[in-house]
Amino acid sequence: MPKRMTKFLNGLVLIDTFNITPQEELAKFNRLNGVNLFPSANHRSALKQKHQCSLAKNQSDEEGK
Repeated sequence: MPKRMTKFLNGLVLIDTFNITPQEELAKFNRLNGVNLFPSANHRSALKQKHQCSLAKNQSDEEGK
């Protein structure tokens, strides 16, 4: 997989890849998107789901009365 690295004066490094086969492109995307855990987001999601479940339960209890 040929690539060209360009470094700018402000420190940014741009990596350009070219002539990539579909298999190499798939491997690159899998490597770049390989993050599987976001602890803070997972925690917020769990709290939100728990809160929504308790709200739904409270509403169903009120309707039952």
